[in-house]
Amino acid sequence: MKKETGHSPRELQKVLGEAKGRPEEKVINNILLRSMKWAKYSAKNLGHFGLASTAYTHFTSPIRRYPDLIVHRILKGIVLKKEGESPVVADSNLREELAKKADHLSQRRG
Repeated sequence: MKKETGHSPRELQKVLGEAKGRPEEKVINNILLRSMKWAKYSAKNLGHFGLASTAYTHFTSPIRRYPDLIVHRILKGIVLKKEGESPVVADSNLREELAKKADHLSQRRG
């Protein structure tokens, strides 16, 4: 999984590991962090670059950010889905609306 830096998470972890305990550790950590793009919300599962995971969702307390509230509501709908009902995420209108919200919230840094 390579991202905007052109490097894999393993390569970046190696650099961080080599810097650990050295006087320049803090500077290297800061530079690597600042070289990464801001997180972008998406209706598609884009995985997680730093964790090298293809399946990932992130949320904190839903009182903190609107995108987190959206994730909480979707997960609640999945968990409480009755047998025979189609999953809420299968709704194409919802997927289209989520894509619009993701773009809007990414621009506003949610």
